[in-house]
Amino acid sequence: MLGGHVRNTLRSTGLMTVIALTGCSVEYYDRQGQDIQRLGDAINHCRGYTEFVLPPAARISVDRLSTREARDHYDVYFNVSDGTHHGYVQCQVNLRGKITHHVVRDFRRRSRSFGDFSF
Repeated sequence: MLGGHVRNTLRSTGLMTVIALTGCSVEYYDRQGQDIQRLGDAINHCRGYTEFVLPPAARISVDRLSTREARDHYDVYFNVSDGTHHGYVQCQVNLRGKITHHVVRDFRRRSRSFGDFSF
């Protein structure tokens, strides 16, 4: 069994390694867990995260035919385009406001650190 001092040193070293690997300029999406009461709230939440992960030139529009409310979550779909590339986004948000699934198809994403994808 390791002593408390050794464990704390290992934790500190591990934390410093993670910080060194991810860099200091990592951006995080901090709106997870916001209150979701209606489909419109879910659409806005998913749109905010989609704007966060896509390049600034991307245009995002709701696919109203595919977007729907389920018993315990909302499925939100967006069409995305930047004039050259076209694709779609699938986003699922639960009633507690956590995005549990977010996929960008046929469209490029901004490059990000692996640390940004933890929900």
